[in-house]
Amino acid sequence: MCGLFYGMAIELFMRLIVLPLSGLHAGGPYTREDIIRGLIGHMAFIGLPIAFSVWRFAP
Repeated sequence: MCGLFYGMAIELFMRLIVLPLSGLHAGGPYTREDIIRGLIGHMAFIGLPIAFSVWRFAP
């Protein structure tokens, strides 16, 4: 469960803080589909593997 929230936090941090401050100048406004797709992707492919790795390899 924490992995899902961690993935959401990473996505929101990247979209709301890192991208506007970067030189990429990713344009907004973001559509609802983009935000949902980004949240689901980060939850599934970033948050869950990190949570599983911590659970599996923690002493």
